[in-house]
Amino acid sequence: MNKAANIVSLTLLGEYHKVITLGKREFKIYQPTISEISRMFNGAGLSVNEGMKRLDVIAGMPEYLDEVCRTLAIATTIKKPIVEGLTFEYIRRFATMDQIQEAIITLGSVIRGDEIFEHCHLDKSTGKDTAKILGNNNLVGQVATFVEQLHVSYKEATAELSFPLLLLMSVDKMRIDHGNEEAEPEVKTVSGKELMKMKGA
Repeated sequence: MNKAANIVSLTLLGEYHKVITLGKREFKIYQPTISEISRMFNGAGLSVNEGMKRLDVIAGMPEYLDEVCRTLAIATTIKKPIVEGLTFEYIRRFATMDQIQEAIITLGSVIRGDEIFEHCHLDKSTGKDTAKILGNNNLVGQVATFVEQLHVSYKEATAELSFPLLLLMSVDKMRIDHGNEEAEPEVKTVSGKELMKMKGA
């Protein structure tokens, strides 16, 4: 199995993860659902993109240490939420600031699905896009977009399907190419980060 197929398989099974080191222990960050992301963002209701930008900024600020450690505790106990409290205490006590900042960078990469969009072959879009995209300014709008575009239930969009899987489904779903055959089409490639910006994620 090649790397791209393995990444997609692990994403579908909910087993894709990255290993981080905090203190002297290793933890796994799995791909979170929108509900789990909402908890990581302290219920702020921010878009995923804005929430990660904020975490990147405050990760190095001692006055926000508790909030960042809580985020990492949630992210590393998705499979075992019962130990979230103990994990928070451990990270708060033993993790260095450098480890915490590196962990936040890794968390952002997992949430955006960076490795998925780097290695997986996705069809390129053609034609000029002159439409203006509005909405999707917070998690609620993003949920509505996934429900409408992918025809999944609210529960599936928020609590059952991981956010990177929803992004991958959105960009790789079957669609009609309305490119102009008479002219050389403008070819656009989209990364995971760019897709999040387009969707306001």
